[in-house]
Amino acid sequence: MDNKHMELNILLVKPDGYRSKDIRFLIYTLIHAAGLKEISRYVVNLRKADVLDIWPKFSSVKYPISRELSYLYMTGGLSEVIIVESADVEGRCDSVKKEVRRRYGAGMFCNSIHTPSGDVEIKSAVEKFVVCMQSGEPFLRHVDFGETPGIWGRLAGASLCQLRETAETIWKLKDVGGWEAIKRTRKPGAYVAYLLSGDPHSIDYGMSVLCDVMPEWGLEETFCTYLEADVFGRAPIAAGDYSAMQQLSNDLVRRGLFAEICAAAH
Repeated sequence: MDNKHMELNILLVKPDGYRSKDIRFLIYTLIHAAGLKEISRYVVNLRKADVLDIWPKFSSVKYPISRELSYLYMTGGLSEVIIVESADVEGRCDSVKKEVRRRYGAGMFCNSIHTPSGDVEIKSAVEKFVVCMQSGEPFLRHVDFGETPGIWGRLAGASLCQLRETAETIWKLKDVGGWEAIKRTRKPGAYVAYLLSGDPHSIDYGMSVLCDVMPEWGLEETFCTYLEADVFGRAPIAAGDYSAMQQLSNDLVRRGLFAEICAAAH
């Protein structure tokens, strides 16, 4: 490779990835297979400020739920920073990330690995993890207000304290019983409406939609259902006759989420 085109980037092994020897071994193997030169690596226990340095848009008032869940995810254990170098470093790092997530899951709070993309993110990450984290120099966070819609409607009426407490409650459930512990059951019916994964907006927007279409739900029910769909691919919302479930599914789709209805299993 031509040294003139060598560039730095980082791979951040998140706490769930770092706890797994199998995932770490896969990451190290993929780094070599991708032609990335490892410059150094170190273990770090990230703080809340570090989380916002990585994803500055979560400091916006639009994304309080994303912020609180990211704090719980990213500060809940050790992470590993791997500094790498190569030509087309962004593409090679992205290929490592995609393969890890393909094998071990791509849920927003159980996806094992992060790597920045785009010139601004990469420059910021290199400055933070290659320079500032190791030298103690102050880090200047780049500005990102976030382009996707955030919290709105009934959910926006909840206080930050309520949102934080709900996030902490659900995280404790997950820590004790795994992601299976957040699954919800519904009253039986001939057809079931499901929320599907793949929301292209923000967590805060998607949960706000659920709050709007399911006005009888509290915060915990909303959080759990959205996260269940994200982790497992889909989550039941309600069961009933075909017409009612079709209407519910249409309401979700009209607001930009993904949904489907299926005949109930017997």
